Amino acid sequence: MEYKKQASSGITPRIIIHGGAGNILPSNLPPKKYKQYHDSLLKILASTHYFMTSPSSFPLATASSTSALDTRGVGLMGLQHVKNPIKLAREMLLHGEKDLEGGNGEHRGPMAEDLSRSSGAQGHCQLYKHSAENLAKQWGMEMVDPSYYFVQARWDEHIKGIEKDREGGVATWDAEDFFPQGTCGAVALDSEGSTTAVVLSEALKGLMADCLPNPMAYSPLPKADIDPAFLAKGDKVFRAAAMSGTGNGDSFLRINAVRTASAIARYRGSKSNEKTSLQDAVTEVTGPGGELVKSAGDRWGKSGEGEGGIIGVELTVHVDAHANKKSVISHIVDDFNCGGMFRAAVDKNGKAVMRVWKPKQHEGLEAYEGEGREYDLRDWLEEKM
Repeated sequence: MEYKKQASSGITPRIIIHGGAGNILPSNLPPKKYKQYHDSLLKILASTHYFMTSPSSFPLATASSTSALDTRGVGLMGLQHVKNPIKLAREMLLHGEKDLEGGNGEHRGPMAEDLSRSSGAQGHCQLYKHSAENLAKQWGMEMVDPSYYFVQARWDEHIKGIEKDREGGVATWDAEDFFPQGTCGAVALDSEGSTTAVVLSEALKGLMADCLPNPMAYSPLPKADIDPAFLAKGDKVFRAAAMSGTGNGDSFLRINAVRTASAIARYRGSKSNEKTSLQDAVTEVTGPGGELVKSAGDRWGKSGEGEGGIIGVELTVHVDAHANKKSVISHIVDDFNCGGMFRAAVDKNGKAVMRVWKPKQHEGLEAYEGEGREYDLRDWLEEKM
């Protein structure tokens, strides 16, 4: 197997993926179980980065990561038979306007029962269960029996949650244990400067993903990236951002978390002041004591309300009057306010790094050998790649 990068266009592809966030502690995630998450996240990261640096479409790369993270149909808009829901979402995007009646962006009436007369997914704000699965069959996607999704450990957690609810507790949160809710997502930057975010969740249905798909003109500029003193006449600077969140869905929606972080980074400051970086904005929203924590009020630490984290990518591109790139700077960002957040990214050194916690966040983290360690991406590629 040969692993080659595409010819550089000045922008280095970046990728960060996440699982859930919440009350993830060394006490409920022993090293043996941690290693399973560690290895899975790094394999997914490596295969996705391979797609990003190979001749393939950008949506395919992001779909690759999230479909590997999430092969559950149940809970995702009622799907029970589609093996990879995110691949169905990708097909909806790729079909685009060609599925619309007349290609004019409008579709009137219900989904056609006759598949030969189906207008696809466009023109609908939401597709549920049978309509979505009919499209999946029409597009030749792999279908499975609902039993494919059954996982005993997840079922046991579900039953435990029901018992807690009957006892007056919260079914999805516990002070000692971590109950996964199925959220996973990815944020990527391709070599052309396009950013995309995909998030899947039983609770959120993808509503937390927020991105600017192409470099957008933000002003003023972050001094840490480009000094305005070096801008020549006709030069322009563009910033782009993409984010994905995980955690308590109600809290994220209540404060419009990723949109709030994006707005802080985009609008705070003036031409004479330093611009807020995306990392600082994310920390302000989802870091310790941030807006998510404040939204929970006196319920913080009692029900999981307000808990969560955000991952993202920020891009700054400096071009001359003829649109030639003079400099390109990208940053991977993340922060969370709870016990931990499963995440993995390709760092600035081009190495794969997986983390659940922040450095020195908890005692005893030295027992988790892979935490924060840099790996060569090729070491985690499957031979079939």
